[in-house]
Amino acid sequence: MKPLSARQLTLPFIITSLCAGITGCNQAQQASSNIIELNAVNPLSTDVANAPIKISLQQLTASNSQVNEQWVLTQGNNTISQQWIDTDADGKVDHLLAITDFNANESKALILSSNKVKAAKDTAQRVNVELAIKQNAELVDGIYQGGEFNSIDKVIVPSEHKVGDQLYRFEGLGWESELVGYRLYLDHRNTADIFGKKQTDMVLAHVGEPGSNYHKPANWGMDILKVGPSLGMGSIGYIEEGKAQRISSARVIDATIIQDGPIHAIAQVRHLGANYQQTPYHLTSQYSIHAGSRLTWHQASIEGASLPLVAGIVKHQNTELLSSNTNKSWAYIASFGPQSEAKDALGMVMFYQTSEVQKAAEDDFNYLIVFKNKLQKVNYAFAAVWQQDSSGLTSKSQFEQWLNHELDKLNNPIEIRVR
Repeated sequence: MKPLSARQLTLPFIITSLCAGITGCNQAQQASSNIIELNAVNPLSTDVANAPIKISLQQLTASNSQVNEQWVLTQGNNTISQQWIDTDADGKVDHLLAITDFNANESKALILSSNKVKAAKDTAQRVNVELAIKQNAELVDGIYQGGEFNSIDKVIVPSEHKVGDQLYRFEGLGWESELVGYRLYLDHRNTADIFGKKQTDMVLAHVGEPGSNYHKPANWGMDILKVGPSLGMGSIGYIEEGKAQRISSARVIDATIIQDGPIHAIAQVRHLGANYQQTPYHLTSQYSIHAGSRLTWHQASIEGASLPLVAGIVKHQNTELLSSNTNKSWAYIASFGPQSEAKDALGMVMFYQTSEVQKAAEDDFNYLIVFKNKLQKVNYAFAAVWQQDSSGLTSKSQFEQWLNHELDKLNNPIEIRVR
């Protein structure tokens, strides 16, 4: 046999090495195409628990066109609590929301990738939306008696529905985090109320069962707010002759649960065909809450008539009005005192964007924020802190400390950068 030349010996090695190199490059390119590297920074010099990390799908796809709602956010080998969310209620996810804790001025290196799909499905249910209608009941003297409540995702409120007829569980729509619950009356009152919670479990699916009374103390908590003729807990309305009025003249009311957890919940309520000074209009409200937070975010938009919009907190006796300065993007008005239905301490607050509000005010029944004239879309938050909930709040100074920390977080949100 003729011996092989050095060239003949070297050539197969070169080809094999090139093939291996190309394969390795392809694998590296494929791996890098399946990830986005992010930095999340807490700009505050204080710790922030349950901080929201929120980034738009548009921003993510600008970095990597392959991103979709199956991708998962991790820090090191740990999956962060997260959910792809639909913020505009169009049926399509448009943001990624994650919840995690930050130390003071901490920077976290995060990876969003398609490689850990299963890990994200273990996230516990930390928020809840409840909408339930009574079935198999008999209408007797204007009250639906017997039957049972059945949870539903959407409803058009029947025109014959009356206040107190017990058609809906706790009279309307409810939502909660581990810390607090709220409900909205699905009738002409269109006001929000507060469920004080003494435990972190999701409880609203069991509140208001026939034979029970959520106005009385229970292991889970109770309804803690007397709404009366006011705007209740942060509800929207309008000013007429110096007094706040409810949006109460709609011909049709409907409600839809958009998303129900595990860490973000959002519901939409529409009041259609309402009337202001003989001009018809529609109100669309989106209420959302995220895990570890007391804040309900209310995005309200008006189509049709131009209303002088306000939002309000019920004004009780023996309470004190609190407010922040207005020299930053976000500010608040709040009330504190022995104003709960349990006769103990309750703090209520509305956080608002200073660019949207012309002043704070009050009338006989409400502490108010007055939005700028002809503003057709507003976005603000409301929240409650109760003496018997996990806060253990008993004093105005404790409430103010919580208020100012929440305000600092709004004015200095977690900063997200794509690396």
